[in-house]
Amino acid sequence: MGKCGFMFDNRWDSGTLTASSEAVYLPKENTRHPWFKNVWRSTGVASEWLKLNKGAQSSGIKIFINRFNNFTPGATIKIQAHSSDAWGLPSVDVTIPVIDQNIMFYIWEPSIVYQWFRHTMADVANTDGYLKTGRIYLGPIFELERRYSPGGGQRAPIDPSIITESDMGQRSSIKKDKYSSFDMTWDSLPLTEFLNFYNAFISYGLTGSFFFCLDLGNPLNNLYYVRFADFQYQKNYGLYDVQISLVEER
Repeated sequence: MGKCGFMFDNRWDSGTLTASSEAVYLPKENTRHPWFKNVWRSTGVASEWLKLNKGAQSSGIKIFINRFNNFTPGATIKIQAHSSDAWGLPSVDVTIPVIDQNIMFYIWEPSIVYQWFRHTMADVANTDGYLKTGRIYLGPIFELERRYSPGGGQRAPIDPSIITESDMGQRSSIKKDKYSSFDMTWDSLPLTEFLNFYNAFISYGLTGSFFFCLDLGNPLNNLYYVRFADFQYQKNYGLYDVQISLVEER
């Protein structure tokens, strides 16, 4: 049946963050910002990195996500983890191929536990003269089987374009990008799974953003940055029926 995943607990958003370099108006802290496109920019292309010190071991790290970058297919991009700030031979040293500039990810099986993390980037053939990245996620995945009630799932893309007509019938338009939306209902969830949704909605409300993967078997085509549009639930004999609506951030 497969599973979908919710990334509510972003460990990248706390701890000491440093960078090899940064443009004046696009600093490293922007990778923690909900304005998720083109948020950090380096000043070089040969040996750049973002480094995170959590201050103590952080458990349950299962997925790394980088959205919206300018890496070329020949770039060497890594996510590393270690018990100290010594990177000659890190305990975790994963190379992530550049397949899609909109989505880069890596999933650990099983999850890992470390204090230090480093995202390295080398792209000497990049003609931009700098490297850039958007929103970053590092943390656990709340996984649920894709057994939501019939009729649920991804909806047809929403087109927010604006069309106006004059009194003489002449039409003009403002074209805007389409975006995805999702409606899902799960019946009879246990308390622990219900609380993942409930606590996330209390934390994010209708304005906070998080990552969602419709199919963890294929994140490259099913990974979205979303927010809640609606959240409802009903308790039935100690179990919970949960209904959520999500819309993709643009």
